[in-house]
Amino acid sequence: MGVVGYRYRSAYCSWKSGVINLTRVLAIEWAQYGVTVNTVAPAFVRAPLTEPMFRNQEFYQDVLSRIRGENRRSKRWGRRCRPSCLS
Repeated sequence: MGVVGYRYRSAYCSWKSGVINLTRVLAIEWAQYGVTVNTVAPAFVRAPLTEPMFRNQEFYQDVLSRIRGENRRSKRWGRRCRPSCLS
């Protein structure tokens, strides 16, 4: 959600886009030392903290349509992320 917006998530989206841009800047600054800088930024991770959001069927269906890339030119993986995907 750092490169796309989502309703009612302005603070989170702003924070995440800041982390993404910080990664870009650090990559530029540290490249001269041979340091590679990366970030992992999944949109929605199904975890205990987000479980209540996924119980809302309207939210859940909207997330799935975004993940599947419906109504978009580019297609995504088509599945939700779980914490084990990030390790």
